[in-house]
Amino acid sequence: MKNLQFKQCHFFKKGPKYFLFVVDTLRLFQLEQGVYNKIKTLYNQTLGLSSFEHKRTPLLEELLAEEIVCNSELIKEAKDVIKKEKDRLNEKEKYNDNIYLTNVVLQVANDCNLHCKYCYGDGGSYGRKRELMDFETAQKGIDYLVTHRGERKYLRVTFFGGEPLLNFDLIKRVIAYCCQIEKQEGIKFSYNMTTNGTIISDEILEYIQKYRFSLLISMDGGKSTQDCYRCYADGKGSFDTILQNLKLFKKAHHGKLSVRATVCKPNMDMVSIRKELMNIGFDNVIMSMVDTQNTSFL
Repeated sequence: MKNLQFKQCHFFKKGPKYFLFVVDTLRLFQLEQGVYNKIKTLYNQTLGLSSFEHKRTPLLEELLAEEIVCNSELIKEAKDVIKKEKDRLNEKEKYNDNIYLTNVVLQVANDCNLHCKYCYGDGGSYGRKRELMDFETAQKGIDYLVTHRGERKYLRVTFFGGEPLLNFDLIKRVIAYCCQIEKQEGIKFSYNMTTNGTIISDEILEYIQKYRFSLLISMDGGKSTQDCYRCYADGKGSFDTILQNLKLFKKAHHGKLSVRATVCKPNMDMVSIRKELMNIGFDNVIMSMVDTQNTSFL
């Protein structure tokens, strides 16, 4: 077989498993150790060559079938397409230099006090170290927003997590910093926050009211649904806690409150869930559906 060439590959081991990642196609293969070693050896032997010749073998046929190895002319054509796309994106980037920012999202807490069964963020940590954002990092985000605002006078800061109210001290410092900038630059900030509604204090309510936060509460429905999916680490449900807090949040939030419900099997009756949430006291209901192959929590 003539004029063959490997696509760009990365080989790596994780624990006892061996993997091959093909960059061009974003495909990941888990291999047996013997096969992994054979492919890696062949790849290293041909690295840097524009093309190579190799006798027909079952392994090579498999590499061709999975498009790990291709005709070198086809790879050249693909690289030409990629180059054209990069050139197009570079031109678009020049255009984007004239697009200005209006909002920055600060993930102030890489942690959460709830452990929702379907959580895509791995309990608020997103698979990383559980920690809270420091002021220096938040300050850089605000400064970047202000620097790239163009002529805009109205900017928005969104506090996100995990559960952002775990880092309320930082939120207060950020708002104080934004107030300084407002006086210096003649601009105005507004504030958004998504919270699970379990953390509350007189000071938190004061800030929500004083700085006119746009607040979104995460809650999935009535007591049976909420306590099933949105619970604490010890398995205790969160419904009763949030229900006690809702009236206070609503009062601080100018009398209206929005909720985002995550809907998953077997509780797919969105009409009933919406009615439950409206009866609880929410004025606006937003629904998001879980789309996952992991059914262990259903």
